[in-house]
Amino acid sequence: MNRLLVSAASFAMAFAAFAPAVAQAQELRPIMVQNNCYKSIRLWIRHADGWRNWHNHGHFVFAGNERALYLTDNGVRLSQRTDHSLYFYAEAINGTGTWHGTIPVNVNGYILQMREANYSLQYGAYQILLTC
Repeated sequence: MNRLLVSAASFAMAFAAFAPAVAQAQELRPIMVQNNCYKSIRLWIRHADGWRNWHNHGHFVFAGNERALYLTDNGVRLSQRTDHSLYFYAEAINGTGTWHGTIPVNVNGYILQMREANYSLQYGAYQILLTC
């Protein structure tokens, strides 16, 4: 009887050790972009919607000072895993500036120097805010 209780207690402790990992399952969040710059921009994005399941999308066009919009491609809202980084590259349509980084990403045969996005959580979505 004592061995059975010890075995049951050991099993319960082992199961409890794994319970937080299950509770911390990663989520997908929609991606939003807001252009707070007066310039119209083109944007490309690299996101992960599954474990190491990376996708490149773009270009998206945003008018100057355009309010936050959800990114969609072919009618599908783009989403990002909470345990992966989100990357982007943007440029002013008039050629007067870029938002770039040091991470080379091949998008349709063009190498774009993307940067990791700083984003905030707004309405349950990751929001990238672009400023001049």
